[in-house]
Amino acid sequence: MRPLSPTLQAHQARVSGRRPAVAVTLHDERFGAPILRWQLLHAGSEADAPVALALTAAGTLLRVRNDGGVLRLARTPSPGPGAVFAAWADVAAGLEPGTGVGLASEGGEALAAGVLAGGTAVRVWRSSDDGQTWSAVHTAADAGPLRAAAVAIRSGGGDACLFLAAGAQLKRLRRTNGSWAASATAWPFVVGSVTGAAAVHRNGNYELLATGTAADGAPAVWACALGDGALPLNAWSGLVPVSEAGPGSGLSVRSPALAVVAGELRAWWTEEAVGSPAALRCYAARLVGGAPVTAHRWEEPAPSLPGGVRWATAASRAGVAWLATAAGVWRSAPAPAADVSALVLRAAWREAADGSFALTIELSDPQGAVVPGVAPAAAGAVVRVALGYCSAADGSPEFGRVLEGVIERVRASEVGGMRRVVLEASGAWEWAERRIFARPWALASGSTSRREALERLAARLGLPSSVAATPSWESELLGLLAAPGERGTRLLRQLAGTGEVVLRGAEGALAVGLPGTSPVAAYGAGGHPLLGIERTDELPAANWVRAASSAGAGEAAELGSIAAHGPRLLLERRLAESGAGLEAAAGGLLAAFRRGRRAVRARIQADVGLEVSDAVTVEGVLGVVDAIAGEYRRGRRGATFEMLIDVGEV
Repeated sequence: MRPLSPTLQAHQARVSGRRPAVAVTLHDERFGAPILRWQLLHAGSEADAPVALALTAAGTLLRVRNDGGVLRLARTPSPGPGAVFAAWADVAAGLEPGTGVGLASEGGEALAAGVLAGGTAVRVWRSSDDGQTWSAVHTAADAGPLRAAAVAIRSGGGDACLFLAAGAQLKRLRRTNGSWAASATAWPFVVGSVTGAAAVHRNGNYELLATGTAADGAPAVWACALGDGALPLNAWSGLVPVSEAGPGSGLSVRSPALAVVAGELRAWWTEEAVGSPAALRCYAARLVGGAPVTAHRWEEPAPSLPGGVRWATAASRAGVAWLATAAGVWRSAPAPAADVSALVLRAAWREAADGSFALTIELSDPQGAVVPGVAPAAAGAVVRVALGYCSAADGSPEFGRVLEGVIERVRASEVGGMRRVVLEASGAWEWAERRIFARPWALASGSTSRREALERLAARLGLPSSVAATPSWESELLGLLAAPGERGTRLLRQLAGTGEVVLRGAEGALAVGLPGTSPVAAYGAGGHPLLGIERTDELPAANWVRAASSAGAGEAAELGSIAAHGPRLLLERRLAESGAGLEAAAGGLLAAFRRGRRAVRARIQADVGLEVSDAVTVEGVLGVVDAIAGEYRRGRRGATFEMLIDVGEV
């Protein structure tokens, strides 16, 4: 049950005189992350080459590239649609051809870095005038062979850090209070090779993306952090795999890039099929939910830029994301949110304890303000619906739950001079149902708790999640394997079990929790107004459960139901339980089937705090809410707001 203000709680419980309200807004984002709708702003004819990108505090777009051993710069003040992108100008000669370059800007300075000819030294150039002039400020020798340089600047204080891809190592070289270290220090990890690096300063650490090969020769993209206060100074976090492939995959990876977009870390890199230059592709992934780079919360990678590009780079400032190659520049600026509350004729939804969610919004739009396909009124964006009443002392609206759905379809029609727009949306579970793994993804057997495994899996599918389950979900260690072509929901069901926990996907995330046991609301019999009731007796989906794993089996049975309805057996394959754990799992599943066996369907005035899995009483009888269907409708005589709730047995 969502907590409500006392005035809202009292208002919705009135027998008459209620004033329903909904607030409906459209957002050019999905599951808390802006949608990157790339617009090509510049297309040149430069040959593919290592490139880096940064935005200065003044908004100037800086690009540097290693053009056959010459460091060149393109500086574009006020970039955007219609801007004239400057020609390249030489900064310095003497770079090692084909090696990666770095660029960063913070406050009043910009730093560029490149590997010098021979691959055994790195040089840093600095600009303090918005990228107009540059001077070499530091050179450091290294045994090499150096393949790439990356740089990140800490806001304020004169600190920065240079990162070097050097053979099978990634090295760091810090600037502290304006002074550079004399030599670089290697990370502690054993890998086959490091082909590139990218870095940003965020969450009190330097956060990095590195490409290369694992010790067994498999191509890999890793994320990690170098301590700068949040972690102990100069301490390395563990390596977190972002993308992996088998040692025989025939792929090579390079050109990593990082950008912080609206608080979330985004990553890009390029992959090339060995011996097939045409099979070049830039991939992207995001760190779901604003998590630190050390968290295992990376979404499965997907193609980003057009194919055929070996080198790409990214940056972001003020919520606007940028991608660049040596020849092209792309920009993504999210559309502003749109409040369409005043246009709402109808808002209807249905949600259930299996995670399913469907939402329909109908708008009266005589001015044509909502155009299908124009963000944020576009498929793939989200619609949010705040449920409430005009219950504040001054008559203004107060809200309880906020529903959120991914728009699947937008339809605009004109009949008899009336323009109507209908938006159809679905939730987190439906999103997971459409996600199919493109590559193998695994958690080693016995390595991860059930809770952590579910949260990692949800993130791999692009979903933020919250898990509140039994203590066994923390202590039980298991493994997981997703094969190419496999749907995310099959694995989610495998982890969650068949209904022993409740899934909710109606609020912009995948929520996993336990069903309520103590009533949080009463309908009828002196409680919240009850408009109608339907009592039901139906056959159970199952009344006998056998849960089995490689370690044994456990059973639970409802003997009275078996006698009355006949045996209805469910065989459930479990991942890791044994002994008492299997008995508990079987009992939990049997209880879930009792909850799903509808005893009462009640029609009520909308309770804007009620959630699926809440325990409630209907005319004094205790049950658990298994499904909610709600409808707000505005007419000439005002608005109505009702719900149908299916209540199962406890």
